[in-house]
Amino acid sequence: MRRFLFNACEAEESVVRLCSEESHHITTVLRLSAGTEVELFDGQGNLFLGEIEALGRSVTVRLVSRQEVPRQEGAALWLFQADLKGKKMDLVIQKATELGVERFFPFTCSRSQGR
Repeated sequence: MRRFLFNACEAEESVVRLCSEESHHITTVLRLSAGTEVELFDGQGNLFLGEIEALGRSVTVRLVSRQEVPRQEGAALWLFQADLKGKKMDLVIQKATELGVERFFPFTCSRSQGR
């Protein structure tokens, strides 16, 4: 099932209007149709099941139900990383995020080459 981000402040009761980037992705890239079920999350730990109602420049999704998201058990993962040259730091942050790192601590040390 496809999952999309929405702004919880813009939700009107049980109807959500997605931003232009998400709408473009749904209509042009994925070519989903009205009636397709999707998952929506608000970035605050809430997950909703929805159904696409209307397509266009702005996609409208009707929220069907709210799903409980299980919390991760265990220790939080932190990464302390010395500064790197060029865009290597961006790659490290991207991959660490994919692996579940919660906090980043960049620092400069005597052998650091980045700025």
